[in-house]
Amino acid sequence: MEAIPIKIIDNVEIIHSDVFDFLASIFRLNCNEKFLRNDVAKSKKLKFNEDIINWVKNTREKIPEEIYKRIRMFFDWETFYGMCLFKFIIENKTEDIPTFLNNVKKMTSSKILSCFISTGYNLEEYEKDSIQITEKLITDEKEAIDFINNKICIPSDKKWELLQFFINPDKMKDEFLQLLDWYYKNVYIDMPKFINTKLEKYEKLIIKNIKRYGKEYVKILTNGDYDRLQQNVFGISYFYEAASLRSYMVGKNTSYYLIGYKYQDCFLEDKHSILSNVQMFKSIGDETRLNIIKLLNERPYYGKEIAQKLKLSNSTISYHLNALTYNKFIKESKVENRIYYTFNSENMKQIICDAIDKMLE
Repeated sequence: MEAIPIKIIDNVEIIHSDVFDFLASIFRLNCNEKFLRNDVAKSKKLKFNEDIINWVKNTREKIPEEIYKRIRMFFDWETFYGMCLFKFIIENKTEDIPTFLNNVKKMTSSKILSCFISTGYNLEEYEKDSIQITEKLITDEKEAIDFINNKICIPSDKKWELLQFFINPDKMKDEFLQLLDWYYKNVYIDMPKFINTKLEKYEKLIIKNIKRYGKEYVKILTNGDYDRLQQNVFGISYFYEAASLRSYMVGKNTSYYLIGYKYQDCFLEDKHSILSNVQMFKSIGDETRLNIIKLLNERPYYGKEIAQKLKLSNSTISYHLNALTYNKFIKESKVENRIYYTFNSENMKQIICDAIDKMLE
């Protein structure tokens, strides 16, 4: 079955697919504790969904260790191999899970890996030729090792796991499909109706708000990464809750966003300014964030450069950048297909001075 995108305004669409939460639920199952660390959500005093937390706890207890081992492999917070197909779902307008599973079975292992290379790692220079690059990497182990060591910023203990995707791509694809088949038949098969009931009102609300507030609201959903000249396609997820995932389509000037159903609440205006100020000061009371500010004080950098300079993983850097962006200490700007981060010292001084004034009123 084909998912039909709903055009809301000229360059904004929403697409509904059961597959988004099929994959997101596995990712949440493995990484729930990471989701609950969301600084922005906590600063807004958002209450995390107890139904999701309980579902994670109960489902973990039922899954055999061999299956859970594969979940840890394919839906890791740092490597997120399984989530790379988010863009593939949108491009193929896939609405139902059986069709998705059938489509993945038809994909070559190099095609899956090319989706992986072009999603989430700030490897924009490889996206145009990702299939050719992937085919080269899976035939040359030394090239694959160099690529992972020098181009992908993840913890060292994860690099060996990631290398297996390139050394044994067909084996990894088979194990990935076995996991998806097992999970669908044994865990998820009856869940889409329940998830759709939960999401329906939030999809309608987001559509209503985009129509009403236009680009200003889209800026909230994209965390400021909005370009009126590009196409923006949104998918809404129950299990992503207050988090988001974004990807780009090179050559088509299109941005894809998977946003949790509570994500918009993280960026609505905070009426409790004193609580907001406390969180704002906490956001810079961290050595890594201070190092990021110091680095950006030299010149703008894009995500992968920051990760390499500070010798940290992409997910760690992304976590800290989100906190700094949310508190308006740094801003994002898109140049071609890279997101650059810029620090304005005068702006930061003004924000801090205003925050102090508000606390002393």
